[in-house]
Amino acid sequence: MTKEEALTQNVGENDHQGGGNSNLPVAAYITIEGKSKSWPVLEKLTLGSEVADVIIEDESISPKHCTFSLKNGVLCLVDHSSQKGTYLNFKKLIPGKTYLVNESDEIRVGNKNITLEYMEVPKSALEAEASISKINLENALENQSEAAHKSENDEEEPPEFTISKIDIDQEVLRLSQQLNTVDEEEEKKQEVAALLDDYVIDSQDDIHAIDVNEVELDPAVLKELDRVKVSKKRRTKKAAPKLKKITPSSSSHILLRFCASLIDFLSCFVLLNIFLVFVDVKQFYNFLGGILVDGYNGQSLSEVQSTISSIIQSDTYLKNFVDEINWHEMASVLMVYLLFRLVTTFMFSVSLGQFFVGMKSYGNSFFKRVMGVVREFVGFILFPFFIFDLTSFVGRRTFKEVITGTHLYTSSRLGAIFLALVFLPAFFILYALSPYLKGLEVLAPVAVKSEYYESPEWTYKNKVYSELLDASYDITTEQVSLPFFDIEQKNGKRFLTLGMTFINVETGKSISIKKLKEFSMMAIYKDFVELNFFAKYFQPNLFYYVKDKKMANNKEGIIAETQDIIESSFSFKLEDYPDFVKSNGPLYAGHRDFREKIEHLIGERIRSIKLTNLAGKKGLMAEHLIGKRQYYSFIPFGAKKGKLYALSLDVTKSENKALVHHLNFDDQNNVSKRDPIAEFINGFKQDPAYENIELAQLLYERYFRLSKKFLSEEQTQGLKTLEENIEGVVQVLKENKEKNIKLLLNLTEMLNALKQKDYKYFQIDKTVTV
Repeated sequence: MTKEEALTQNVGENDHQGGGNSNLPVAAYITIEGKSKSWPVLEKLTLGSEVADVIIEDESISPKHCTFSLKNGVLCLVDHSSQKGTYLNFKKLIPGKTYLVNESDEIRVGNKNITLEYMEVPKSALEAEASISKINLENALENQSEAAHKSENDEEEPPEFTISKIDIDQEVLRLSQQLNTVDEEEEKKQEVAALLDDYVIDSQDDIHAIDVNEVELDPAVLKELDRVKVSKKRRTKKAAPKLKKITPSSSSHILLRFCASLIDFLSCFVLLNIFLVFVDVKQFYNFLGGILVDGYNGQSLSEVQSTISSIIQSDTYLKNFVDEINWHEMASVLMVYLLFRLVTTFMFSVSLGQFFVGMKSYGNSFFKRVMGVVREFVGFILFPFFIFDLTSFVGRRTFKEVITGTHLYTSSRLGAIFLALVFLPAFFILYALSPYLKGLEVLAPVAVKSEYYESPEWTYKNKVYSELLDASYDITTEQVSLPFFDIEQKNGKRFLTLGMTFINVETGKSISIKKLKEFSMMAIYKDFVELNFFAKYFQPNLFYYVKDKKMANNKEGIIAETQDIIESSFSFKLEDYPDFVKSNGPLYAGHRDFREKIEHLIGERIRSIKLTNLAGKKGLMAEHLIGKRQYYSFIPFGAKKGKLYALSLDVTKSENKALVHHLNFDDQNNVSKRDPIAEFINGFKQDPAYENIELAQLLYERYFRLSKKFLSEEQTQGLKTLEENIEGVVQVLKENKEKNIKLLLNLTEMLNALKQKDYKYFQIDKTVTV
């Protein structure tokens, strides 16, 4: 581009004359309206009211109004942000911008018109200019001398330069002629083109800097002037600000996205483990699953499940896994995951998992939140087609990001890897321990002790069996069985519980045993295995007992693992988690569920637990205290069908062990007959109005014989046991007075005689007893 083409268009003319053929240089002369004198523009001329080469006293003139400059025969004009402005051909100049001026142009500065004319420069003006050049050269020489002493990097000294060696007049003339030529081969002279190419000249210093580059002086002077110019530019001109990247260079890696999804899934399971026990949350959870399942055909899902199961017949465990898939449960989890991602993305512009692995979303704060929600929804719909996310493996945006106009990126990949390695295990531990806060309730630890004892071999004399207790025992003159009727009141309702009392005739001590309920122990084991992914490694006998019953032939191993589960679940403390992991694996959900099911079966608050053996069975004995009444629960292990018993005494104490030595649960071997008292009690279990005169007479005779013995021997403990036992039977008989009326009257009369110690009623000779 030539200099003429680079100038502002439509301003000025290109036909100005540069003067005659005289050897004297030609300059542009300006004449100001109202002034008789003309001023030459040799290099530059500044007009203004205060800071200027030509002072114009007028209200329309600013202190530093404008500047004319002559360069290579081209006259330029620039306005210095004047108040009234500078006009060229009736057009106001843009402040700071350089314009080309021709001789025929109309120029107005403020309210003053300017006349332009090209003439030869008088010799007197050249001499004045030479004086100025001489001063400038002397200053440059002094600067060069000082810089030579200060410079540490220059190895060669510049050639000696003295003012005495220069002819000033010849130098000034040479400089004036040099200004009329342009050497385009030199790099420094290219700045003139830039100056004329809409270059903004801010100050006189800039003009001086440009002029100095065009002067061909002694090499030493030029070198020093170049150094001064560069140093000055560094001080005055600010470095151009670095441009910020419009968008991040790459997208988040697919592995980070996978880690973020895992954290989100773990977060959902944490919330479900804690809040799913609440009824409203459970209903909403099922509602979400219904939305997804109803969207598909439930019958079709079942057919797909059956087809897959038939294909993998060879793999038993995989087949069992497919058969146990609950589509509604799976749909509920997926919908919770989607809802969790949508909510957290709207809050943080990225999901919670993405936030914790250092992923960010680019864009406007509101836009990236709204479109982030759309992105997550699209990602959920396209989840089966995960191939659309593979582009992030090479740092490119995924399909869902492209269509939603969003961009997920990572500031530091190394930092993101570090965050993933920290937070992924942390959230897994949080998920593993979340059942500890199930229902926002922390279960208090319960002391668990192991107190097993060896029962002596019992020689049966009259072995009988009771369906009421599912146990066999011995009936002799020293060991007698009695009915145990107990009416309890809960929530305004009355409940009849039936059991048996075994009393030692010699000591008067007794123990009452009731079978409260039966339940499926296998169901408890199954739930435990499903909730504990590591059960195969830490409870292998239970695992195979549930999954493949053919391999579960180690009954003692099952009992031992059950006892370990009870001890770990009931005595668990948060600070004991490292030890818990070593023995049971990291997941606590199965143990919490096991404990809750046992507590629900028992139905009463457990004060302490003892792992002991009773009636030939190892099991759990729990202690309870209701008011002032203390009793114990017992659950035997080793059977698919579990049973819950209530005991009146702690059988682990030495003074009570003898009362149950003859008792044996689930043993019908060598049983000669059934206990008639147990048959009588079992009749009331089937029918509250049960009546059997024969059994009633037998029961009355047994009560009479024991009462006579204890009263004659004054065994206080035995008498108290009989009174409580007879009161329970009488209370039940009163519920149906039409039946067993004779037994009711006889037992009522006997009870009064016992309380009054009526020896005559029991045919006891008082003198003999004394």
